[in-house]
Amino acid sequence: MKLLIVDTETSGLDPAENGTLQLAALLCIGSEIHEFSAFMNPGKNVVYEPEALAVNGLSLEMIEKSEPDTTVYRGFTEWLSRFINRYDPSDKAVMAGYGVGFDDGFLRTLATKSGDRFLGSYKWNDLIEIRSLAIMLLHSERHEMPNFKLVTVAEVIGGCSVNLILTSMGVALGRPHDALTDCYIAKYVLDCYLANFDRKLY
Repeated sequence: MKLLIVDTETSGLDPAENGTLQLAALLCIGSEIHEFSAFMNPGKNVVYEPEALAVNGLSLEMIEKSEPDTTVYRGFTEWLSRFINRYDPSDKAVMAGYGVGFDDGFLRTLATKSGDRFLGSYKWNDLIEIRSLAIMLLHSERHEMPNFKLVTVAEVIGGCSVNLILTSMGVALGRPHDALTDCYIAKYVLDCYLANFDRKLY
């Protein structure tokens, strides 16, 4: 099984109006983990929500210096092509993420903008929503948690800070809301769920 964990940082919540500012992914094939991460410039024809930029910490100056989003997308599919044979209908990745429907919407919009009709050649349409799995894993603790954000969930599951979790995974600490860092945290949550999938839920 090839598992593609994806996370995006965006200029807002609506892929029809807002743009992708960072695309990151982990492609997990057995014990191998392959990384992709790049910042991008979606251009001037998208809406930049101040609230979104405040959360992801990206400035317009940094965005303007990044490569065009279509160039980054082509790099992303070239990266996928190193591990997935797009011409083999049985060779596809399963896409997962924490809030993966949101990321899939922006990724599909980016594919359309880039003139790519073959994103489905690399991944199945089915998505693994890691947040939903975490809800089942933490059903008895949920009422005591201040929120269900990714970092909070990881820290409750791990019983320690997310920095310690990343260090234990051998991952260099990134800035807050870095898409690649969030991919690793999401992978940690998924791995914890899989290690406890036989836990009685009801």
